[in-house]
Amino acid sequence: MTAAGSPSIVLFDWNGTLLDDMERARGASNLVRERWAGLGELTLGEFREAWCLPLSEHVKRLGVRDDRNAEATRDWSTHLATIEAPLAPGLSETLDALRKAGIAIAVVSSAGEDAVLRDIEAHGLAQRFDDIHAGVSLKQTAISRYVDGAAAGAVWYVGDTKFDMVQARAAGSVAIGYTSGYDGADALHDGGAHHLIDRLEDLLGLIPQLPAAMTIQDRLAETIEYAALQRLQSRYADAVTRRAWDELAGMVRPDCQIVVDVRHRKFELTGPSEYGEFIARQIERFSLFEFVLLNTVMRIDAPAGVAAARVYMQEIRQNVSDGRRTDAYGVYHDRLERDDDGRWWFVKRHYRSLARTAEPRVATDYDVFDVGSIDLEDILGDNWEA
Repeated sequence: MTAAGSPSIVLFDWNGTLLDDMERARGASNLVRERWAGLGELTLGEFREAWCLPLSEHVKRLGVRDDRNAEATRDWSTHLATIEAPLAPGLSETLDALRKAGIAIAVVSSAGEDAVLRDIEAHGLAQRFDDIHAGVSLKQTAISRYVDGAAAGAVWYVGDTKFDMVQARAAGSVAIGYTSGYDGADALHDGGAHHLIDRLEDLLGLIPQLPAAMTIQDRLAETIEYAALQRLQSRYADAVTRRAWDELAGMVRPDCQIVVDVRHRKFELTGPSEYGEFIARQIERFSLFEFVLLNTVMRIDAPAGVAAARVYMQEIRQNVSDGRRTDAYGVYHDRLERDDDGRWWFVKRHYRSLARTAEPRVATDYDVFDVGSIDLEDILGDNWEA
């Protein structure tokens, strides 16, 4: 069955869906199995076979007697809370895309409320969700509260177990099965999943107003361009360190607009020649000048041949005048474009000083300025001024 409509809200299961905690749960299950049933450890495959919800039924499958089930179930939850687990791959990107599209986000989980909230706080996600419902005994009831009065297909539930799919369908929501959690595709299908996704990002491809998730070919293309862009940044750092100004003509487009904001003054330049002459004048007072790349983040549109970069850097320097070591820190915001030959060029650059060695008469080591930032999406869309 194909569910119609686009979501106004996406509800997520927590354990096994947004939190990659299967190994943690297997550890808790093996402890309970040994402590309460005197049995040996389960392999990962055996654990998946034994896994089910509600939790008391899973504990029963571990071999625990009915008269010990309640205590063993509490022991399972207590042990689980002592172990950290990573977030599922792609979680942050998926939540960002949903939020940007104006889609509300909530968690509906049967796991203990204290444990879920502790995990969410530990990962700094509390502000990413509109609602958090944990310790829910019957997910159908919690999901139904969102479905009641909503348009058909407007409420989606993403979970990783057959139980999740059954509960989501019973509540009248669109059931999305996440195959990288506790249950596999067959079990999720049996539970009535409308759609199956292998990665959280695949959810985005099911929503008409959002771009489809990247394919492996898309990722490979982006990785290739990322490497090429890193090489360009490294070539620039190398040329400046060697003061090889003529080499800028092979990196900086003739019409490239450059802004150099050193806080007490702002310089506006155009093209590689003017850029190189400016840098040469600025650093002639240093006997040593080494340009060091510290960190780079990028947004790349490989098909369009456009990229945006935020580059943090350091200048290691020694004064000609007094031989003193000084440092400067700054950030570049760059727009880069690829030509028909596949070569990347700087087409807009904006440099801003972040800190520099203070004068000897000043008590602090550095004069420090606000970081500031230009949104990479604005740079990518060329909605900014260099």
